[in-house]
Amino acid sequence: MITHNFPTVVFYACTALAFIFFNICLKENSTADSYPKLVFKKMHDPPNWKIEIDKTKLRSSINRLSSVKLTRMLGNSIRLSLGQRIPWISWYGSKNNPMLYTNRELWVSEKPNDNTLEKIALSASRISDLALKANAAGWKVLIAPVPTKLGIHRELAKWPNFASDPLTKIPITNDHSDYVYSYFLDRLKSNGIETVDLQTAFRRFVIENPDELLYPPGESHWSGRGMRVAADATSDEICRILNLKRNYPNSRLTQHAHIGDLVKAYDINPLLKFSLKPIYTFTEHLEDGEVGKGYRYPNQPSSLVVVSGTSYTGQYTWLIGKPVGFSWLIGSRLDNAQVQNRPFAGKGSFYTFSNFLENQEKYISEFATKYNLSAQHIPKLVVWEFPIRDLFDVIK
Repeated sequence: MITHNFPTVVFYACTALAFIFFNICLKENSTADSYPKLVFKKMHDPPNWKIEIDKTKLRSSINRLSSVKLTRMLGNSIRLSLGQRIPWISWYGSKNNPMLYTNRELWVSEKPNDNTLEKIALSASRISDLALKANAAGWKVLIAPVPTKLGIHRELAKWPNFASDPLTKIPITNDHSDYVYSYFLDRLKSNGIETVDLQTAFRRFVIENPDELLYPPGESHWSGRGMRVAADATSDEICRILNLKRNYPNSRLTQHAHIGDLVKAYDINPLLKFSLKPIYTFTEHLEDGEVGKGYRYPNQPSSLVVVSGTSYTGQYTWLIGKPVGFSWLIGSRLDNAQVQNRPFAGKGSFYTFSNFLENQEKYISEFATKYNLSAQHIPKLVVWEFPIRDLFDVIK
């Protein structure tokens, strides 16, 4: 966090010292013997070592960690109440309805200079090369860049924006993400790569439905509504490319209240939310992909679609352990096609497609074997989803 002021620093230092003093006073827990140790025991000849740990001391140590966590969260809540902020998160909106954005997205909203356009073109060229490798293996490729939250909900932000360069304070006077996004898609199309324009689909929805959020206030990923808009636009393109019938499902919605990743970054005490209270949790309405709840799984699919995505694809499926993610939404909209969910998170936005290229033969072989089809004649497509904010990672 930044914006340090003297009273905050003094209070935080006193809290830390008080916590250290409290631990020192607990004499029974202050010796080296109170902490868990690993013990290696020789079980057999030849040696077969077994590792043991004192569970009582381990439990005691874990209990101490919880008090450390609570103290840290309390300090973070107090710092938040005094107006301190995390430097890579921007706050907009009203006091009673704040909206958080990650500053990693700002370059997409900034008016592009020649250097930025050159990097976009180079990134498009690298991505096209990878897509053509999949084409050579018989796969259709559909690129689905995820728009930025700031670019989609620009009306809820404050302009000019000074967060892009804290040193020079050169402002971003207004949002240019429409141009940056379309410029990238145009470069891909010029290389013969199929794309889905989620920027236009999202902006059209926001203009027609200004009270609905495609990104939750305290979250960097899309909302359940945003995911449905993305699935509709992506499914339309898949049906066009593979000549499939488009389904219009009537799946039930399941509710899920969760704490957004941008809110979690503040690591505050849940009882002392202060300015984060209005957006601490957000209730999602997600299409349920479970059998018997309106979702139709094909008995004998003739086409294969693989969604090779990031945490945007895996987000809600990972959170609640149910088939409610991007891949299932696409599957519900395609007739007689199997959609496979193949996202990765934490390994970079472009690891996922490299992994797909390494495993694509296995995917099609398993599908052909299961449904007694000829692998060479199966219509197959991979959806490559990644956030446009990470575009330049592909050229690093």
